[in-house]
Parts: sequence; C-alpha cells; structure tokens
Amino acid sequence: MNLLENRHRLPAFIVGLGMVTVATPAWAAPATVMPGFEPTAFAQDEPMTDEQRGQAALARAREHMQAGRWSQAADEYRAALTYLPGNEEAVTGLNTALSRMDQGGTTQDVERDILTQKAATIAEFDGAMANARQLLAGNQFTQAKNTVLAAQVRLNQNRALLTPGEHAERMEAARALVAQIDSAEATYRQAEQARIASDLERQRQEAAEADRRRRQEQIYQNLTRVRELQLARKYDEALQVIDQVLFLEEDNPVALALKDAIQTAALWQDFLAGEREREFNISYQFQENRLAVVPPRPNFGPGKKSTTGIMVYPEDWPSLSIRRTTDAGFVDNEPNRRVAAAFEQVLPVVEFQGQTFAQVLDYLRNVTQSNIHPDWKSLDFIGVSPNDRVNLAALRNVTAQTVLTRVLDQLGDDIQRPRYAVRDGMLVISSEDQLRKHVVTLTYDIRDLLFEVPYFDNAPVMDLDAVLNGGAATRAANATRSSAMAKAGLGTGVSGSSEAFGSESSRNGNVFREGGKDPERRTRKEIVDGIISTIQQHIDADSWKDFGGDTGVLHELGGNLVITQTPRNHQQIEGLLSQLREIRSLQINIESRFLTVDMNWFEKIGFDLDLYFNTNKTMFNQARAVDPLFQPGDFFDNRGRLKDPLVFDSFTRTNQFANQVAHGAQFGIPDPTNPSNIIYVTGPVGPPIRNTKGWSPFGITQDSLNLVDLLGGFGADSFAGTVLTGNPAVSMGIQFLDDIQVDLLIEATQADKRSVVLTAPRLSLFNGQRAWVLVGTQQAIVTSLVPVVGDNSGAFFPITNTLTDGVVLDVEAVVSADRRYVTLTVITGLRSIISIDTLEFSGAAGGGGQIGGGQANTFTGSISLPTVEVALINTTTTVPDKGTMLIGGQRLVREVEVETGVPILSKIPFINRFFTNRVTSKDESTLLILIRPEIIIQQENEDLLFPGLADNLGGAY
Repeated sequence: MNLLENRHRLPAFIVGLGMVTVATPAWAAPATVMPGFEPTAFAQDEPMTDEQRGQAALARAREHMQAGRWSQAADEYRAALTYLPGNEEAVTGLNTALSRMDQGGTTQDVERDILTQKAATIAEFDGAMANARQLLAGNQFTQAKNTVLAAQVRLNQNRALLTPGEHAERMEAARALVAQIDSAEATYRQAEQARIASDLERQRQEAAEADRRRRQEQIYQNLTRVRELQLARKYDEALQVIDQVLFLEEDNPVALALKDAIQTAALWQDFLAGEREREFNISYQFQENRLAVVPPRPNFGPGKKSTTGIMVYPEDWPSLSIRRTTDAGFVDNEPNRRVAAAFEQVLPVVEFQGQTFAQVLDYLRNVTQSNIHPDWKSLDFIGVSPNDRVNLAALRNVTAQTVLTRVLDQLGDDIQRPRYAVRDGMLVISSEDQLRKHVVTLTYDIRDLLFEVPYFDNAPVMDLDAVLNGGAATRAANATRSSAMAKAGLGTGVSGSSEAFGSESSRNGNVFREGGKDPERRTRKEIVDGIISTIQQHIDADSWKDFGGDTGVLHELGGNLVITQTPRNHQQIEGLLSQLREIRSLQINIESRFLTVDMNWFEKIGFDLDLYFNTNKTMFNQARAVDPLFQPGDFFDNRGRLKDPLVFDSFTRTNQFANQVAHGAQFGIPDPTNPSNIIYVTGPVGPPIRNTKGWSPFGITQDSLNLVDLLGGFGADSFAGTVLTGNPAVSMGIQFLDDIQVDLLIEATQADKRSVVLTAPRLSLFNGQRAWVLVGTQQAIVTSLVPVVGDNSGAFFPITNTLTDGVVLDVEAVVSADRRYVTLTVITGLRSIISIDTLEFSGAAGGGGQIGGGQANTFTGSISLPTVEVALINTTTTVPDKGTMLIGGQRLVREVEVETGVPILSKIPFINRFFTNRVTSKDESTLLILIRPEIIIQQENEDLLFPGLADNLGGAY
C-alpha cells in the first residue's frame, strides 16, 4: 500500500518533531463491573450522545484550523466524521486541512504521515475502546460491543502501522473488553429480569390493593346509596344496589343484614300500598255509586251535557267523536269542503245579459274566492267554448251553486251538457264523461241499517182474573199429578173435576199475555238488496254498471258496501245514508204519570153525661156492706138497665147468675206452698140484693157517643177509622159522688191529612216501535188446589201464580212528519194490592178399615183471595212534543156527617151540648193519568250542546 497516495485516508496526529511516544492506552486498563449492578449504579454522568461528541470534535477542529495546526484539525475532523458521518462541515474542513498539510516536505512528510497514521490508529482504537467503556457504563451493551468490534476491524486494517506485539496487545484488550461486555450484559439481563419480576409482583400487589380499595370504596358508596334509598322508601332500587354490593363481596354482613331488613320493609310497603289501593278503589267505587244515584238534569255548561236530562252526553263527547271518526264512508278533505262551502253562500242579485261563459266564470271566481278550472279541451269536445253567451234573468238570494247550475244548463246540447265537480281544492268544469273517469272506491258501514227494531207486544196484563184463573198452569199441573197418581195406582178420591178450584171459563191466566203475531220480518238479504236498490235508483242511475253504465260498481261484504263512484256521487250516497240514519235514529221518551191526590178531614166532639140518684138507702147500705167500693152507678148495667136483683161474685166468676164483682171485698193472703206468692180471695158476698120497699135507685144514662161512631160506618182502613182506633186528641172525665152520682166524659178530635202519590214510569223507544215497561212487586199466591188421595190418605197440591203489584206502561208511538207531534197508543195500568185473604177447603179420603167398615181421613187446604185496586186505560191520542195531556183519571169525594142526641134536649140551646154528639168526615181522592212524550233527535241535541262539532267531523255542506 502506498501510504503517500492514501495519506489523506489515514489519521494523522502531530506530536511534534522527533520520535512519537505512545503512552499506555486507556483501553489497556481493565474495566471493572460489579456483579448485580443497576444501570444507574456506575453511570456517574449522563453519557454523551454521538451528536454531542461530533459537535465537540468540530469545535476543537475549528480551534486547530485557526491556530494553523492542520494535522490536529484533520484528526478532529476525522473524529467528527466518526460520530457524524457525511457532515458537510467536517468533510470540507478535513479536505482543507489535508491540502494545507500537503504543502510540507516530501520525505519528512512521509515519515511524519506514517507516524501520524500510527498514532491516529492507536488514538482511534483507544477512543473506540473508551467509547465502548462509556457505552458499557450506560448499559448499552450492543452499541459497546459493536464499537469494540469496529475498533478491531480498523485495527486489523492498519495492522501494518503497528508492531506485532502492539497489535496483539490491543486485540487481546479488545477481546477482553468484549468478554467483559458479554459478562456485564448477562449480569444485567439477570438483574433486569429480577427487577422486572419484582416490579411485576409489586405492580400486582399494588393493583390488588388498588382493586380492594376500589371495591371497598364502591361498597361504601353503594351502602351509602342504599341508606339514602331506604330513607326515601325506594326499596326496589335499594335491593338492586344491595345485589351489586353482594356481587362485589358476597358475604358482606352489612349488605346481608340490610337486604333482609329492606325486603321486610318492601313487603310491608307493598302490603300498605295494596291496602291503600284497596281503600282507594273502594272509595272510588263508593263515589261511583254516589254519582250513580244522581239523576240527570239539563246542562249546557261544564260537565256532562244534556238538553232535557233524558239523553246525557259525556263532557269529552267532541274529542271522543273526532277520535272515533273513521275513514269508512265519504268524508271530503278540508280544501274541497271550503270550496263547497264557498259555493253555498247566498248572492243578493245575479243577472247576466250576453256575457261570455269565461266572464261568468271570472265573476263566480271573484265572488266565491275559489279556484275554478274549466277543462276547455273536454268542453270544446261537447261544443262549449269560452265565448258562448250566457243570459240569466235577475235572480235574488240564491246560492252560487244554483247560479252555476243554471249557467251550465244553458250550454252544450240536450245530449251533452257541461257538469262540475269539486276535487283537489278546486271546482272543475268538464264534460260528464270526463268527470266520471275520476272515480274513488270507498267502504260504507250499513250494519246499523240492517238491524230491525223488535216489536214488543207481550206486555203483562194487569187483570186479577188472569192471575187467579191460571188455566194453563192449572191444566199442566193437573195433568202431571193425574199421570203420577195413575202410575202409583191412586185415584182423585173426589167426585167431579178438580176444576172446582180453577174454573174452565178462565184458562187465560198467564201473567204475560200471548202477544200478537209479530209482523213478518224481512231477511237480511232483502234489507241489503233494498238499500242497494235505493242507492242505484236514486244516485246517478245511468252510471252504474249493473244498469249499463260504465262508472259505478257496488258490492256488499259483511255488512259493508264497497262502492266505486265519482266523488260527487259518493257525496250524494253519503247524504242519502245519513238521511236514512237520521230518520231511523228518531227516538221518543214517554213518561206516564199516575198522580193520586188524597185529602182527608175528620172532626169529632162528644159528650157523655150520666146521672144516678140514690133513692133507696137500704139497698145502697146493703151493697156497701158487701163491697166498700160500691157506687150508685153500679146498680145499672152498660145499657142503663137496673140490675134486679144485684148478685155479687168474686173475680173467679163461679156464680153464673152474678152481675156484679165485689171489688172491695178482695184481700190477699200468702200462698201456703210458696209464701212469695199472694192469693187474692173474696170475702163473703151475701145473698142477692133487690128493692123490697119504696123507690129503686134511679139512673139517667146516654150512649150517643158510641152510637155516632157506629152510624159513621168508618172502616178500619179508612182515615176516620184509623183516627177512631187511636186515642182522642183531648179527653176529660168528671165524676161527682153523693146521693147523686154524676159522670161526665168529654172527647174532642180533629185531624187533617193530605197526601200526593206520583207513579211515573218512563220508557224510551224508536220511532214507530211498540215497547213496554213494568215496575212493581210480584208475589206468589195459591190460586187453585189439586187433590191428591190414596188409601185412607189425602192432601191438596197447591197451584201458585204470580200477582204483580205496580205499574205497566205499554206504548206504540210515531213521530209526525214535521217532528212536532207524537201519536201514541197507550195501554197503561196501575195495580195496588189492598189485602190477601184466604179461603179454607177440606176433603176426606175413605179407605178399607177393619171389621165393620172403612175409616175416613180428612185434609184441608186454602187458596188466596187478593183484593186489588186497579186503574187501567187503553187509548190513542196525539200530544205535542214535550207537551203533557190528561188521558184519563177519576175524582172520588166522600162526605159523612153524623149527629146523635137525646130528643128535645138536643134542641135546647146551651143544654144541647151535653146531649148531642157529632162526627164529620170528608175524603177526597183524585187520580190523574197524564202522558208526556219527548222527541229525541240526536243531531239536534249535538248541535245545541256542541256547536260546530258537525263541521269538525267533516259533515256535508
């Protein structure tokens, strides 16, 4: 190798003139690495990076260049390129330093270059070794080993510059450093793995501790939340949070205790909630019951609405109606309805004198403020143009629709005339064929029209004879009993027919009479065919395909009509069905009033004066000896007759001839068998007493007070009889005792009674229907007896029937065409049971006895004989709507005045009051049978109670 030619590639190191002395290199000193060291244990300073080393070499190179030390500068530039390969400043500076160095002597330069290259090689090797140790100290084992290997390669490349010993020494040092690096790396790896394992264990423990703390914190927060929910009585949410706590720690004692407590509290809360709901529902039901007994009334304000109180609408009827409105049937949209409404407005005066058709349409367009679209192409096909003249005499107060119809009637010919239809928010004028091309298929529900109103003609008969003579029931019972006895080998045991207790003449005794034959009812198919025929015959008959047209199609399916027609015809169909429903929906409410007014007046003033004269002292003393309580009046009986003779007796009445009880002769003695009881005995009564000398006792008595009640003939159930059975209003009795006994009794009673009884059954029915209502009490009574006998035995089998006490209203009603009057056929009756008596019957059954003949057995039975007050009326009348008419009644007046007294004395003023008794009674009873119909028109009621509802529902204009 020519060193001179390649000197610029070799390192040069200027050490001065003379021999180059190479000191012991730093790489020769062995590097000591402590076992188990940490990377930071031997790194005293932060190791320099290649960038820092390169910049430091560049700085030194600049200093050498400024001082003219070209060789040192070249070495520093080479060192910089080692750390910063390709650095532009280092390359430029190196070339400059080498060029300056070439300017020296040739021989000396060669030697110097060799020495310089050797020194540079050694310096470079030493630097690499030092750098490797530095990297080793920084635990950069791979970089350190690569640095040593690079130094070995460079050393081998410059091996010619070194002696064999120098080369071997440095190679051995490099290998030793490599071994040191490998050992340090192995030690480092082991320490690092131990550190990593220690770090992982520490991190695991820290993570476990953090997780435990997190769980404990979450448990604490959840338990705090449970307590809050418990205080708020949100037990279900609290139990959910407790489940979360138990998921984190399944044996948490606090959560387990809280769960049991909260479950118990939740159960109790549910129980209380159920009790509250039950009480609330019971209260709500009670309130509903309270509201149910509130009768309806007319109301136009808030709440349930009604015009008369007969038909009541709920408060939310408008929203309910809008909610229930379906797409079945024809309901035009809002733009079309506005156009139709605009053409319904009334125009004051309309007159056309030769105006063109287009001008007429402009006029109508302006007055109605509506869109009018003439289809000139179709109109031209039927011979109608915008310039056709229109003449119309002055019309007053007509609608715009009428004006348009009259105008269109003047155009075209008799075969084809223009027509109009409202669609898409405009009025379209075109030919009829063109308008019919626009068809719509709609469904109409007609099931309400298919329902036929029943005709009820089997109202109960308010006839007592029909009840008592239960012929059909009696015959059926007789037949059953006869058949049973025949099978048992028994006989009736009586002669004649059992109809002795239920005559043949009255065998129509069913409570409900056999109604007349129902009118023949049409089949469902006949009704449907009738409705279809009505629609096809009255709505554009020529358009139906069934009649040869090319537009309309109609089918019935499940009570619905599926119709394909033009919108105009659909509107007419809807109007026709609405009219049928409106007529059918007419109802009538009938109220029948049985008004009974009773007025009763009673007055009685009575005096009873009795006088007794003691004209025989002997007889009186004898009587007093027997009875110390004896009075002169005791000589006379109740009719004022003298007791002759006077015969005393005790309370036991052992003497059949006695006519006076010795009241004062009685005294009590203890019962020997039971001292607590007292036995009353009468002392000796002596012989009979009668007059033997002189005057007998003399008495004056009167009984006109009782006679006046007897002559009045007041029954026990009458008002006067009820008053007389009670105590008098005032009563006063006076008695004077001496030789003359005076008894005076004064009674005075006055009573007045007025009672009004109203029985008013009500009934609602359809127009033209017959219906009835019965309100009353039914009672079972025995109407006949069927004897059932056998051998020496017998009995009566009772036949019962039902007796109805109440009122029945049987009405057939129809509304007049102008809906102002109602024509009614009324059959109504009121029956009241006054009393039910019984009639006893007896029978006997003979049988084969023992020796000497048969033995007989008697049996008894009874039938009911009711007393019934009946008011019946059958009539036909016409009454105005909501008017009242008296269709029947009765007025009964009964006056009784009785006066009794003593002749002559009853005529003497002042004195006559003591010898006269008077009773006055007056009874008035008035029965009025009234009828009041009321027509119920549903649409009319809705318009009154809910104005504008028909418009909101899309009613036709």
